[in-house]
Amino acid sequence: MVNPIEYLSNIANYLDDEGLIFIEVPNCSPKINVKNIAATNIVHGQHIHYYTLASLDMIAHLAGLKIIKSNQLITGNIPRLQVLLKKCTRKHYSRKVITPCSDILVIDRFTQYTKHLTNLYNLIISSLKNNKVVHLWGVGGDFYNLVSSHRDLNQYIESKSILLYDYNLANHQFLGQKILSSTVFEENTFEVILTPTYDPTKERMKKVARDWSSTIIDPYEL
Repeated sequence: MVNPIEYLSNIANYLDDEGLIFIEVPNCSPKINVKNIAATNIVHGQHIHYYTLASLDMIAHLAGLKIIKSNQLITGNIPRLQVLLKKCTRKHYSRKVITPCSDILVIDRFTQYTKHLTNLYNLIISSLKNNKVVHLWGVGGDFYNLVSSHRDLNQYIESKSILLYDYNLANHQFLGQKILSSTVFEENTFEVILTPTYDPTKERMKKVARDWSSTIIDPYEL
């Protein structure tokens, strides 16, 4: 959504006086009590705007609306902001100064994310030093960031000291190695390290692997 004021104004044109608009957006208000913000998608490339209750209140009034009810909650580690809007007259609104604060959340997210990748890297190196073959499950964006940040891992992938698994990318190639299907974990007793950081993705993978013979390790909970 490029212009949220224009977007809400267009919706408001279709409302009668008793009509209501419900909105839920990621909550970027300061001092959000989220332990693991890096495991959420609150900071994402598709997000043009980052909202707080104060900024959403201003946007609503500039669109001819007012907040009649709001709620701030956390579900699945994701801070959410919910508001209920109805029509109002703009002349009753005095413009407030909005203090920028989403930068704090963005910095926290990337700081935590860097620590997560470091934990994953250290776990891999520790296993390699113990002469273990490392089984990595998930060849996606986090895996790419890992090998881009720690290029020394490429030699272990090329030598197949690190084996790669991904259900959707099975039989594709990475650094000359064929990516294997994660279904092999069902019957084998491997120690498998998850690479995705996003909580919902990890939970789906853990649920799928619940009755498998392999041991699934979440490096971001260590």
